[in-house]
Amino acid sequence: MCLVENEYESNYKIWITSLKYEADLWVNIVTNRYDVKDDINSGVWHITRNKYDCDYKIYFVKNKYDADLIIYYVNSKYQAGSRRLIKNK
Repeated sequence: MCLVENEYESNYKIWITSLKYEADLWVNIVTNRYDVKDDINSGVWHITRNKYDCDYKIYFVKNKYDADLIIYYVNSKYQAGSRRLIKNK
């Protein structure tokens, strides 16, 4: 996953929530890409700003109704993962 600045070039539009049960995906922040699984179906992603090092592009929206995915930050990598079925675009 890579972060883009233009919503029209993104595959997924993401909104961050403070309510964990509203989220599609629970996210844990890591400092290095080797701390996450490479399998996108595991629900664990690594996000970079390098557009050439990713398969999917994401954009953070300001309104949850514009979002394809809603994420919630968790404190442990063991809590991270998909909470609902996510369709690949």
